[in-house]
Amino acid sequence: MKKIGIMTLYKNNINYGGMLQSYALQRAVQKLVGESGECVQISYTISPTPIKEKLKHSLQYRSFAENAKMVCNRLKAFFNKRKKTLDSTARINAFRQFEAIIPHTEKIYRYNTVEDCAEMFTHLITGSDQVWNGGIDLDAFCLGFAKRDTKRISYAASSASTKFGKWQDEIFKKNLPKFTAISVREKSVIPYFEQMSGKKVSVVLDPVFLLSAADWHEIVQEPHIKTPYIFCYLLGSNKEWHERAIKIAKENSCKLVTIPYLNGYNQLDDNFGDIQISAASPQEFLGLIENAAGVVTDSFHATAFSIIFNRPFWALSRFKNQGKTNNNHRVTDILEQSGLLNCYENSSNKLSTPDYSNANKILKVQADKSYEFLKAALGDIEC
Repeated sequence: MKKIGIMTLYKNNINYGGMLQSYALQRAVQKLVGESGECVQISYTISPTPIKEKLKHSLQYRSFAENAKMVCNRLKAFFNKRKKTLDSTARINAFRQFEAIIPHTEKIYRYNTVEDCAEMFTHLITGSDQVWNGGIDLDAFCLGFAKRDTKRISYAASSASTKFGKWQDEIFKKNLPKFTAISVREKSVIPYFEQMSGKKVSVVLDPVFLLSAADWHEIVQEPHIKTPYIFCYLLGSNKEWHERAIKIAKENSCKLVTIPYLNGYNQLDDNFGDIQISAASPQEFLGLIENAAGVVTDSFHATAFSIIFNRPFWALSRFKNQGKTNNNHRVTDILEQSGLLNCYENSSNKLSTPDYSNANKILKVQADKSYEFLKAALGDIEC
């Protein structure tokens, strides 16, 4: 009997996309193996990055201006009473309730104890989401703790950057050659990981695309909003995008609905939107997208669910194209892949539903290929 453990950003995660992709991959893998196997999320918690490493990363990957802005924003958050929104008890509770419905290990692991669970699994999957970012947990997310005969698979592994340091190179070179099958979410990182692993690296869809709109609708919680609305989900701190969202809602005679303080305290979120839903659960997040007249976002997963539910949307950049940590490719890759690149930074504010007939066909073919990758990898066939 196959015993499959998934290493991803699951335990204590309060990111909507991160939690929903965790749900999707576990469900998709369990569907594939059926009664012949059991798939669970490994309850792994991210370790705080030492200050020395944070400083090293900032100096290596951020410009002086980017670092100065980050420091200023954190000082504002510290001195502003609204920083308490970071610890929104209601939102955290909503996430913990959703987390509990995903099959998982009872014991919680960290980078220095995760070896304790190695004997439990015949197969280990790392991914999806940004599991290959670096930090003290990188070796664990490269499945360095696995036993010699354990089948190691990466599914739609992603990273925040296409540039890595020497110590990251060493971890990848040590672990990736031991994998049975390697896949990533963005094609832009294929050359690097093929070099590190000496293996073919495939591109597959994010796990959220492995479930259909009907599958997702099963867990949707409908919003209690009786009037047409634009749902704005912005993780970045771009004043222009906040102002544009207001204009889009106004020009289309819609209310503007927001979830504030998604990525820490952000002054731009103060009083932003006609309706603020601070404690939305992952199920409510899905409902807000499915029922929106349109979606404005700089998020990969909000873009993904807009596509899944066939909603009109505006996909915006979150990072400066010339920035060292620019990873807008996460959004542009899926838009290009689905033939919807014209939805990226579209200059029109008019509500218009993209032609989803072709996009849906493309994504169905890609989802089938992604399932085939998983099926082959779990069947111990080299991919």
